[in-house]
Amino acid sequence: MYLIHSNGHSATRWISKNLSIDNFSKCYHSTDLIDLNPKIHNLIEYHKFLSSLEKKNNCIYGSIHLPFNLSKNDYDQLIQMDVNQFLLVRNPIFKINSIMQFYLEKFLIYGFFTNKKKIFKDKFNNLNLTIDELFNYSGDNI
Repeated sequence: MYLIHSNGHSATRWISKNLSIDNFSKCYHSTDLIDLNPKIHNLIEYHKFLSSLEKKNNCIYGSIHLPFNLSKNDYDQLIQMDVNQFLLVRNPIFKINSIMQFYLEKFLIYGFFTNKKKIFKDKFNNLNLTIDELFNYSGDNI
């Protein structure tokens, strides 16, 4: 079982698609696994379900972007659960370009400033660890 951390806009959808290889690997992106099983409400349930899928299907399972906040204690708990963890770091210049492309349509349609109360925020992938901390924890797995 594996988990790939990223601070977003690092081609994670593309990577999860390419890691999902028939009869070998299945990679879930962010909330995709919860869409499959809405009874998952926390980190433990998430990885127990992934583990059960691994055993049932004799396949390697993993995810990119946990759909839960991640703290130092959670990180340690993942290590105890034998979840192999990797950190995906993207060149900052390409990341800025990706972010602008992603939000450009929203800016054009809804305006940069709006009176509407709905703001486009992702309520998931909020790392309570800094990228520097994850970088130190990840060692060679970058």
